[in-house]
Amino acid sequence: MKRLPLVSVVTPVLNRRALIERCLRSVSAQSYGAIEHIVVDGGSTDGTVDAIASFQSDKDLRWISRADGGMYEAVNRGLSMARGEIVAYINSDDVYLPWSVEAAVEGLRNGVDLVFGDLGVLIRGTGRPGFSLQFYPRFDLRYYTYEATLAQPTVFFRRGLLDALGPFDTSYG
Repeated sequence: MKRLPLVSVVTPVLNRRALIERCLRSVSAQSYGAIEHIVVDGGSTDGTVDAIASFQSDKDLRWISRADGGMYEAVNRGLSMARGEIVAYINSDDVYLPWSVEAAVEGLRNGVDLVFGDLGVLIRGTGRPGFSLQFYPRFDLRYYTYEATLAQPTVFFRRGLLDALGPFDTSYG
């Protein structure tokens, strides 16, 4: 039987007690069997750490909590801890469908270095909640360089791409 490539999913978080549990559950409930989830908390004071700790029995979860310089520093810290051949990051207010990681790995088996997908957005706030689907066209360098961005929660890439491009720029807000 062929070994499944390990997928490392990094989640940066700061004071998101109300949202982090859904994110943790969505990663834990994946149909794909070789995942490590790394949560990097920036020193939350609202109970986020307690919510993360309640998932400690999940053998695939590793987490740290300490002050940092913001989201991209947290993502970089998590990526530096990652052991997977495939990496991704999902924010604390995002969730995966149960087959998301499996579909991404299947796409990467075609020899590409990066895959991405479509996105569903839950619209909350004033008025009636809604749901919007966002469909993304096939990859076109010009289009994604000058006109649009990829849906970050749907992006999975090979570690070699991360090694070649380097870490995220921590000067981003």
